[in-house]
Amino acid sequence: EAEESYGLSSLQSDVFGIYRVALDNSATTLQIKTAARAAAVADGVNLSLYSMFFYVSPGADLPGVGRVLGGDVYYQSPFLDRVISPGFYISAHELGHRLHGWNHDHGMRCADGPLIGACQSLEYGDTLSIMGSGAGHVSASKKEQAGWLSIPTITASGDYFLSPFEGATGLRAIRVTGGSRKSMLTFTVEYRQPIGFDVCLGCPFVDQANVYAGVVMRWEPSETSDDVYLMAMNPSVSPSAIDRPALTVGQTFCHAGRLAVSVLSASAAGAVVRVNTGHCR
Repeated sequence: EAEESYGLSSLQSDVFGIYRVALDNSATTLQIKTAARAAAVADGVNLSLYSMFFYVSPGADLPGVGRVLGGDVYYQSPFLDRVISPGFYISAHELGHRLHGWNHDHGMRCADGPLIGACQSLEYGDTLSIMGSGAGHVSASKKEQAGWLSIPTITASGDYFLSPFEGATGLRAIRVTGGSRKSMLTFTVEYRQPIGFDVCLGCPFVDQANVYAGVVMRWEPSETSDDVYLMAMNPSVSPSAIDRPALTVGQTFCHAGRLAVSVLSASAAGAVVRVNTGHCR
């Protein structure tokens, strides 16, 4: 939370247990909650001190199941004895739903290029974001929704320097538009680097040589929702994942003849993107 929010937010918690209760893998979330709370009270825990509860228990489903019910979070997995568990990713994902009301970060794959030809919407298709199928920072739109990031809308053509998205300073994202969102012409642009949770971004599915070498763009189809779609800027090797999402140096994204985004340079310090509004060239 602290890294994701650039130090603007943090999560404080206490851990109690492990408690052994008379339940098996078929137990409902209500049964788990009831048994866990009773065991904690018997252990001397004052539950009135806490506003949210996170219940962790064994389960049979692979790699694990996370749920948000009645304001609480539940995680069940057969991997609870592992030092590195899928539970880290699933737990963070479910906490995103619970704490911030975030929807999923989606993906969009199209047959003939970004938003060209027959397109397939992927519910968990953002291979970079913890709110998709990745383990990295969430999309810029979600950070803006949480109050952690301000995204300027670019209305004039020009060159813009993007600082690494993971840092706490500089211009970390821009919103580009060639018209209204109803005309499908609004996108966010970010520059990701291997810093913090974005180390090995999208591993093992995402091409590391691609993702850190350019900018990633997400389509924002709605002004009232944080549903955004990571776009496949290059043909994917994987039949089911967006594995080459970045627009790299020398490439240009052109949409509907009214918007162009080009990457002029990219380094550890940042990336320079050229935006042409009103036309493509």
